[in-house]
Amino acid sequence: MQEAGWPEAQRKTAMMARNRVQVDAALGALDRALTGAYLVGDRLSQADGTAVVAWEFLKQATPELVPTGKYPALQALVERLCKLPAFVATPLD
Repeated sequence: MQEAGWPEAQRKTAMMARNRVQVDAALGALDRALTGAYLVGDRLSQADGTAVVAWEFLKQATPELVPTGKYPALQALVERLCKLPAFVATPLD
């Protein structure tokens, strides 16, 4: 790894930049893949639950990574599922 000899602050900055690119690519892929009511098949699955938890965490930890409207299909899924009793009963905060 090229960054191995860099000062710690510089390594963290490089790592965060890579992570942001990866998060953007992953959210974009999920958004494009979401062509139905759920991520996989025609009913709620672990994939949907994991997407909601990840989205809600990102929204609180790094809101600039999930700006309103950038991933419309994924955002709509999250907003819809967050209204389900199981999600209402277990808020992130």
